Amino acid sequence: MDDGKWLFALPPLLLVVDFRLQCASPNYQLVRNLFISPRYIPLTSEFLNFPRTDTQWINLGLWTSVDPLRGEYADACQALCKAVADFSKIPIDHSSDVLDVGNGNGDSSLYFSSCFGCSVTGVNAEPDEVARANSRGAKTILASATSVITSSERCSHVLAIDCIYHFNTRERFLKLAMSNPAQPCITYSDIVLNSPPSSFASSILSWDVGMMYK
Repeated sequence: MDDGKWLFALPPLLLVVDFRLQCASPNYQLVRNLFISPRYIPLTSEFLNFPRTDTQWINLGLWTSVDPLRGEYADACQALCKAVADFSKIPIDHSSDVLDVGNGNGDSSLYFSSCFGCSVTGVNAEPDEVARANSRGAKTILASATSVITSSERCSHVLAIDCIYHFNTRERFLKLAMSNPAQPCITYSDIVLNSPPSSFASSILSWDVGMMYK
């Protein structure tokens, strides 16, 4: 392997390890919060997005069309957003009003706005990430996904990129979304844990891209 190329494989590997630990221990989040202060999150996103300095992605990314040894982490994150948007039964265009649930530091919202020319409002329950997203020009409100998904404010699309496994529970979130006439279509990506993998080199995680429409 070329010198230094292995560094590009670190971001997805670290996120996979983090997710595996989260699944293995019910006390994982408590322990993680004791040792990882929220003030270090910007440093984490900077590491994950290296060598890019203009992005702060923090999702697992879609690597099927991106070489993990030569491509950039940000490219894989954008590829995941595009896959979810393209899967929507209702095409997204400049007239769309998108609710971007769990938008992290705002990168997905900025991507959808730039790519489709649509209006995007992000939703995030983490104050630090909300402040960071808004400071970067991604309109984001501080709220839980379930509280927003049950509101009467109408939108054309609800997109959830690499986040619904954080909700309590994903089934409740999807059920609430489908019961609200103001939310006609929700498209999301979820993680499927392949356990046990057939070999060390086999896939530990795979993506499930889903869409609910009424």
